[in-house]
Amino acid sequence: MVLPARGRSLAARPAGGRRTLTPVAAGAVLLCASLAAAPVQAQPDAALPGTQSAPLALQSSPWLDEKVPAAAAGQNISIIHADRIDGQVDLELTATGDAELRQPGSVIRSDTLHYHQPSDTVTATGKVYINREGNIYRGDRLQLQMDSFQGSFDNVSYSILQTGGTGTASKIEFLDDKHSVAHDGIYTTCRAEPRKDGKSNPAWYVRGKRLIIDAEQDEGYVENGALVFYNVPILPLPGGVGFPLSDKRRSGLLPPTLSFSSTSGVEYAQPYYVDIAPNRDATLTPTIISKRGIDLYGQFRYLENSYSGQIDASYMPKDRLREDSARWRYQLAHTQAIPTTNWGNFNLNLNMRRVSDDNYWRDFRDMTSSYTDLTERVLPSTATLSWGLGNWSAYVTHQRWQTLQQPDTIVPPFDKLPQAHARYARSDLNGFDLALDLDVTRFKSRPELTGFPNGTRSYAVGQLSYPWIRPWGYVTPTLQLHATQYNTDAPMANSATSASRVLPTFTVDSGLTFERNTTLFDRKVQQTLEPRLFYAYTPYKDQGFLPVYDSSLKDFNLASIFSANPFSGDDRIADAQAVTAGLTSRLYDADNGAELARFTVAGRKQFKTRQVTLNAADQPNEFSFSNLLFDGNIQWNPRWNARASVQWDPESRRSIRSVVGASYSPGPYRTISANYRLQRGVSEQVDVGWQWPLNDLWGDKGEDRGPGLGQGPGRWYSVGRVYYSLPDRRVVDSILGLEYDACCWIGRIALRRQQTQATPVVKMDNKIMFQLEFVGLSRIGSSPIRTFRENVPNYMLLRDRTLERSRFTEYN
Repeated sequence: MVLPARGRSLAARPAGGRRTLTPVAAGAVLLCASLAAAPVQAQPDAALPGTQSAPLALQSSPWLDEKVPAAAAGQNISIIHADRIDGQVDLELTATGDAELRQPGSVIRSDTLHYHQPSDTVTATGKVYINREGNIYRGDRLQLQMDSFQGSFDNVSYSILQTGGTGTASKIEFLDDKHSVAHDGIYTTCRAEPRKDGKSNPAWYVRGKRLIIDAEQDEGYVENGALVFYNVPILPLPGGVGFPLSDKRRSGLLPPTLSFSSTSGVEYAQPYYVDIAPNRDATLTPTIISKRGIDLYGQFRYLENSYSGQIDASYMPKDRLREDSARWRYQLAHTQAIPTTNWGNFNLNLNMRRVSDDNYWRDFRDMTSSYTDLTERVLPSTATLSWGLGNWSAYVTHQRWQTLQQPDTIVPPFDKLPQAHARYARSDLNGFDLALDLDVTRFKSRPELTGFPNGTRSYAVGQLSYPWIRPWGYVTPTLQLHATQYNTDAPMANSATSASRVLPTFTVDSGLTFERNTTLFDRKVQQTLEPRLFYAYTPYKDQGFLPVYDSSLKDFNLASIFSANPFSGDDRIADAQAVTAGLTSRLYDADNGAELARFTVAGRKQFKTRQVTLNAADQPNEFSFSNLLFDGNIQWNPRWNARASVQWDPESRRSIRSVVGASYSPGPYRTISANYRLQRGVSEQVDVGWQWPLNDLWGDKGEDRGPGLGQGPGRWYSVGRVYYSLPDRRVVDSILGLEYDACCWIGRIALRRQQTQATPVVKMDNKIMFQLEFVGLSRIGSSPIRTFRENVPNYMLLRDRTLERSRFTEYN
């Protein structure tokens, strides 16, 4: 049978359980399919005279879903176009000349196409093209069973929609619509650059005797292959190695990391990831450190409906840096919500951190990011059980500290063995706010270092306030009564082993708000003027003989200057008779309400000198006026930001503490900031941080792709931050880095020079980090990303998200 070709097609459709061929118009088939999928809404009144029809409502079509609708896939309809179609109805046909076969979700084109209807099998030759839900294959000869999508394809080039990956193979075997095997294949996310006729040279690719693509699990598997970078195999993949096709988790080797430090030497780490369950995983990382030995690190994470946590641990059997001694550390973080009962809500929190020795914090500060949380000298281990019911809440805490006493001795904090605390709080009780806190804590430490005996402290704090709030201002008087009892294991400074203290505190906090509309620099703004007055009174009581378990002097800032007690904790309650006055002015954009600027000045008038002190170093200000505090922030333009905070001493007429900074961020990947910090007699530093495209220097401004997608291929970026100590006249910490975005791969290199010891001899540690990121595959090397993020303000990753791809972008 010979059928006319142009303008006609054949549609295979089910009839009585069989597939039949019927000549139809292709446009009509698509139209019928669309109408069949759209639900029909009956409108009986529309046909009645004198009635008003209901307006038509647009509805989403299931035919536009990313996945082919089950209703369409089950229809088993085939549409064939060609210049010439020969064959027998209900058996087989041959289409030649621009032959095309369509089924829901699939398109096959070729010069010649043979279709066997009973087996639903297609054989295509000559410039064969397949589009399967956006995945595209091109080759010479195809044999495919359409229902199961099983078959083979010779001399194939392919592209995978989900990852943007491409590749070639001498032959692809389709196992089903989700699984395929490429023989003598390569896979890459790079665009091929023409090199010679019939050949291509993507910047990187994975090659192997067999490449198994598992779209269901979003992973690939290469047998006897290698990772090739600019035609150089940089990572052999002997045997069989898997690689991800997405961010989906899978067990297997992760990319190794390689770095160099002047303290530890060359460090090579090979992590192995174990996907235990959707809510559990583990990572095992043996690390070879040339100057020290072998370190074994493990991490276990778990997540349940009512609890979650993470365990980190490492063990180094012998550390040549410390005379072959064993080094270890562990860290546990656990959070659990106990099911709610009639007795209230319970929560459990565990946070435990321990290391093997006092030198651990400084010996491992240059190691990988897994050690970042253990480079401090004071490590807590805390277990807390909390409870809440209505206006009541309580918790019990058991806390121990490990204090690392190298290279010098420091005063350790007190352990809490344990602490029990209860609180009752109620607001708007006939206009009053009421709070009651009860606490009992057992403190234990080393008296020879702390200077205070171990003991038990109990206290009760009651507070009653009456907030009077109006749109134009507020007044809040507060009365507080603090009763404390001490029982110590050894005599205190007054030779007693017990003592009590009862002190009241009265405060009044008040403020006003004035507003006006004005124009500033040709911009309509709303300006506020907000005066604030705070009065505090606490009588004096001698507390010098009491131990100091958890109190310290508050930092001088806007929060502490408007508080009654300059001490944190409960061991010292300062005598006070003072008034704090502050004035804040804000500027808002009149159109969108954005805050453009904020300026605050505050100072305290003391009617008498504070007599309660914390220690010998605590010297109260004898003058009636405290230091003045200036604080301001300006962001007149979203690109610019300037900020300053200054503690000014009127007597010496100089600043005691100052922080002044500015930043400029005109867009993604362009940011620069500078800061000046002064703490009189302690430190004075200047730091500059930046991330900026170097291509700007020669006029290449790149593309505005938005955050997380870079600014186009072939671009260099400079990243860094430098801290300079003015008194020492040297750089105490610096990070200098370069990033190169080649579109499908990113290179990063960073140099860090960090001061690890100031006295008696200055010691510096130098570290080199280098990384190659193969976009869509993995990262290899020692990552400087965390270092950039922690030190460079507004640092932005060149690849922080992926483009969302739709099968309709490759729709035919």
